[in-house]
Amino acid sequence: MAEGPVVVNRKGEARVLRGHPWVFRTDVVRAQGIAPGAVVRVEGPRGRHLGFAFYSSRSEIRLRMIDRGESLPESFLRERVEAAVQWRESIAPGATACRLVHGEGDRLPSLVVDRYGEYLVVQTLSQGTEDRKDELVRVLVERLHPAGILERNDPKVRAFEGLDQRVGLLHGTVPERVEVDEGDVRFEADLWRGQKTGLFLDQRENHLMARGY
Repeated sequence: MAEGPVVVNRKGEARVLRGHPWVFRTDVVRAQGIAPGAVVRVEGPRGRHLGFAFYSSRSEIRLRMIDRGESLPESFLRERVEAAVQWRESIAPGATACRLVHGEGDRLPSLVVDRYGEYLVVQTLSQGTEDRKDELVRVLVERLHPAGILERNDPKVRAFEGLDQRVGLLHGTVPERVEVDEGDVRFEADLWRGQKTGLFLDQRENHLMARGY
């Protein structure tokens, strides 16, 4: 499944070994014949295996690390989405608005999946996740059975990957506005044109603290 190897210099190798999730263009020594968005094997300058990454042919962030092990199953996307969803369901049971997949934190760099009630909003912000968007939709539909999935791929950072900005349906139907609850606080979210994917879901605690004012 993986292409490559892509070889990085000593600086890039040290960055990966320290746990950094990215390798920059200036630290890539060799990447011959690699397709944009491919999953690649990453090696150090002396052939040391460093793991697997999404490859970008355009971005200054050439490699986004996916795994540091010796092998990567073809089902890694499905398995990691499942793990991310299970974790959110365990810490926020019954939440109608939450971030289900949060990029590097869930070992799925440049991928965002947010839940708003029975609807999902996704962002694929690199060539790697954009290339797997159809697979992602299949996984989300099978696991979560949403009424609709919307892509909010309008962030300007996509331009650095050579990707266009777009907003559109990937599955089912999604209304312009939905009501969701964070604890006992109710919000109306504009999924098509609102900030981020509709709400600032990373402000959950602040929203709950402010409810008495």
